[in-house]
This record gives sequence, structure tokens and C-alpha cells, in this order.
Amino acid sequence: MSSHVSQKIAERGAIKKIGVVGMGYVGIPAAMLFADVVQFEKVYGFQRESATSGYKIEMLNRGESPLKGEEPGLEDLIEKVVDAGKFECTSDFSRIAELDAVTLSIQTPFLNKRDLLPNFSALKEGLKNVGRYLRPGMLVVLESTVTPGTTAGFAREILEKESGLTAGTDFALAHAPERVMVGRLLRNLREHDRIVGGIDEASTLRATELYSPILTTGKVIPMSATAAEVTKNHGEYVPGSPDRCHERAGAVL
Repeated sequence: MSSHVSQKIAERGAIKKIGVVGMGYVGIPAAMLFADVVQFEKVYGFQRESATSGYKIEMLNRGESPLKGEEPGLEDLIEKVVDAGKFECTSDFSRIAELDAVTLSIQTPFLNKRDLLPNFSALKEGLKNVGRYLRPGMLVVLESTVTPGTTAGFAREILEKESGLTAGTDFALAHAPERVMVGRLLRNLREHDRIVGGIDEASTLRATELYSPILTTGKVIPMSATAAEVTKNHGEYVPGSPDRCHERAGAVL
């Protein structure tokens, strides 16, 4: 299957236009870093016009940060990429059809903290919105915290059902979990090693192409999608030991 999607990726060419679904503490700084990369032409942030979070659209398009708390460098970066015309926030998910890559940074809170079962309803809705406008050769990346098997499981099923396309044949699919702390969002995204796991080799390579430009001291660590999901759920990847994780202290998103 990988050879088929590789051909479609080659026909599409280098990643130029990116979409980030979910304008929160992960999605906003990630979108700004993508937009600040010279080889990426345009980044769209996708946000629903809901009663609780629709205000973010106008704020971001004015070059303002809707996030609470002090985030060094973020406000200036938002203003910079908005003024340069490289970032735009929208509720029009049909714009996804114009893109080369789409990431989903949607919260998956617990349904019940006692049994620790995640609530995937918002993520599933986001996947449906992406799937409706998915085109051959595109890359879709889940950044949300998910249970092992999600990317190749219901995420893949929803995208294929909505698009009529096949993952690994028509489009690339990967998981790239975030590890960020409030107050150090940009620094964490630039400096932490980035785990990237595709459902096949072509998907992993395409996701590596997406994330490598925003890293400074960090590096991309490739693996399978399921392995990437396991690392976020059970700890942090240990370089040189692809099958082991160690617990990391501190609150992460």
C-alpha cells in the first residue's frame, strides 16, 4: 500500500499548505510555528464557531492570543505571521480541500476520572470534518492524546468513510503526540524530540517532512503509529531504545 500513497504524495509535491484543527494550547502554538517556516506558504487554523470558543477566530485574525496565562514569544509570533498573511483562522472546514497536510489538536478529556475513559466525541467530529474534504495525496496527523490503536482504528475508519478514500493507498495517516507545558509552549515544541508514527513508511516519512522544519534542538523520532500512541500514554521515548519508555514528571498537555 505504501507505494501507492508514495506516488500520490510525489504527484502532490512538497508540503506547502497546512491546516491545524483545534485552536487550543497545542493547536495555536503549533500553527504559528508552521506559519513561521519559510517553505510553508499558508497555515489555516480551524475552529468551530461555538458559544464557548468561537471568539478565538476573530482574536487570532487580529493577531491576538486567546490563551490565558503568560506564553513567552507567542503573542509576537501570532502578530508576525498574521501580518505576513501566512496564517488565518476560519470555521470554514471546506478549506481543507486546498491543503497538503492537516493536523488534529483536539482535546480528549476523561468521560469519568474514576475509570479514566477518554471522551473521543470532539475528536470524532473533527475527523469527520477532515474526512469530508480529504483529497488524494494529503497527510492527516492526529496530535490528540489517544488510546493505542486509535489512529489505525476508528480514526482511519472515519476518514475513509467520509472521504471514500483509503489510508495508505490514497492518503497518508500518522500520529504525532504533543508534549507541552503551559508557559513553555513554543519552547517545548521547538526543543523536545518529536515522536512521529505513521500507519506505513510513506506516512511516517511525510509526517517527518511536516515536523522537521519547526524543530531547533529537538529531532524527529520515527516509529509506527501504535508505538507513538503507547509512548504518550505510558511515558516518554528513550533515544536508542525504541521499545522502552520512562515516566516523565510534571503536568503535560
